Amino acid sequence: MSLSNTPFAASAAQMLSCTIQKAKYSPDLHNAYLNGQKEALSCYGLSNLVPNEFSDEELENTYLVAFYDDSQMLGGVKIYLRTAQTPLPIEGVVKKHQALYKLPEKLDQMASRIGVCETGALWATNSRRGQLLSIRMIKTASDFAFNLGFGACLGFIGPAIKTSLRVGYVRDNSFSPVVYPDDRFLSQIVWRFKEEQWAKEYGAL
Repeated sequence: MSLSNTPFAASAAQMLSCTIQKAKYSPDLHNAYLNGQKEALSCYGLSNLVPNEFSDEELENTYLVAFYDDSQMLGGVKIYLRTAQTPLPIEGVVKKHQALYKLPEKLDQMASRIGVCETGALWATNSRRGQLLSIRMIKTASDFAFNLGFGACLGFIGPAIKTSLRVGYVRDNSFSPVVYPDDRFLSQIVWRFKEEQWAKEYGAL
């Protein structure tokens, strides 16, 4: 899926393009995405957040959302679909934090009823930080997930939490923030729901 000439709210005169592709069938896009992510994270010393290997199942159930100015990739975000074969990335974090131990049970309940995905691995080039690109990327990703039939998008957010809240994500106050990815950052679970009633039902309002 490609969205050409997507308006960019920071400048009425500027036009961006967006592409959304499955990682498994877009290896060149995925490599470009990972390289951009490594460069964007390097100033935080967080290049270790970019995995070196991906299973076929992970690639099959991951969408890439990438924004461009002409041919230059400016940033992106991933959509991870929770299936019987692929847990969400946050489920690998649960083992390290007692405060999150009830999360898998909650995800199981939600997945069977409304469908759950995770938006993550967000990055933007240094020249675009502090602008509205991150907001547009997160909203585009969660809107696309809703169109796929998923009713809830989870985010596990640290410094960018204000950006997610501006898009319509809400904090899940049933889980305390935890130190992640290292002791410099506190990260918290947030949700965006397709239907407001689900936000109330699952304790996010």
